[in-house]
Amino acid sequence: VAYGDTPETTDLAIGAFGIINSYAMLFFMIIMGVAQGMQPIVGFNFGAQNMERVKTTYSYSCAVNLLVSIVGFTLAMLMPRAIVGMFTSSKPMVDLCAPALRMTLAGFSLLGFQITTTQFFQSIGLSRKAIFLSLTRQMLFLIPCLLIIPRFLGLNGVWWSMPISDMASVILAFVMITVHMKRLGHTEKLTAVN
Repeated sequence: VAYGDTPETTDLAIGAFGIINSYAMLFFMIIMGVAQGMQPIVGFNFGAQNMERVKTTYSYSCAVNLLVSIVGFTLAMLMPRAIVGMFTSSKPMVDLCAPALRMTLAGFSLLGFQITTTQFFQSIGLSRKAIFLSLTRQMLFLIPCLLIIPRFLGLNGVWWSMPISDMASVILAFVMITVHMKRLGHTEKLTAVN
């Protein structure tokens, strides 16, 4: 199904997605770098049963990555036309892509947390949880959103599907890490007693 008033609009929308993806990737690369840099520190300290350092490293990494994702989100909200203008000089493309950038990245501000949490689970040997979390954004939540929401909102439904799936994956990551940290705290208490 093509979403757009005309074939030209559909072609512009495909180009707009490429621009949005390129912009988001600038921040994703930084976030992934921080998250992957966290992994050996967390893995080593988890193996050494130094849970305090595990939690501290995770917290610092989350804070840095949240800051990066909030910067990406804020720039997209405040100056979408200027950002799109760095990739194209086509006025129709800028007119279509600027609001699309805002819609698509509406959930971007908390993605730093979700990605860091995914890498955290991987670094402590919980690869199934890590794989599950990494699939939630692009498959588990996004595909159903793309199949349902555009039927009601057209092209805007495609753009809105992304922040909805992003927020759903952030909420899921929050629930999973909260449960896991409670278990870690319980394990620490048992170790201290013994």
